[in-house]
Amino acid sequence: PAEPAAASVAGRKTTAQLKAEGFDTSKIYYHASDTEFFDFDAAQAGRRNPNPLSSLGAFIAPDVGGSLIYGDIVMSVYLRGSGTTIEFDDVEALVRNPSAVIAAKEAGYDYAVLKDARADKRWRGPDQIVVFDRANLYVVSAQNSQEAAAASLDNARQQAPGASPDAA
Repeated sequence: PAEPAAASVAGRKTTAQLKAEGFDTSKIYYHASDTEFFDFDAAQAGRRNPNPLSSLGAFIAPDVGGSLIYGDIVMSVYLRGSGTTIEFDDVEALVRNPSAVIAAKEAGYDYAVLKDARADKRWRGPDQIVVFDRANLYVVSAQNSQEAAAASLDNARQQAPGASPDAA
């Protein structure tokens, strides 16, 4: 992943600083919005899609496509902390009653990976990750969706040498 441009935005951190703070800088995740920003604001949680689940944290995805339902400005983010995986087969029930996600938060996890257990994966494509404390996210950059999609493909190629992310 590219080094965050520390000089371009006042107060931005370098990759070395982020690693020292516990961020995993080897993997980029994506968050989309209709507004560009560099700090997650808890007051904005669930603004785009208000429901009991979306108010629990900020949602990110491991690829651009999974994030685009929330807006067309895609932010590349780093994540820190420990997480757990929650499989579900009824997204409507999960959204209405996110008790498993609340239990993960109360158990001290920093995030939960929401994995669609249905064979056709109808829920939003790839796994979604809800990050409970926005301090565990760091925005690296913001791009329009086409630029971000190209960056995502390049990132996938770098993370899996010899594998073709195009072959799905």
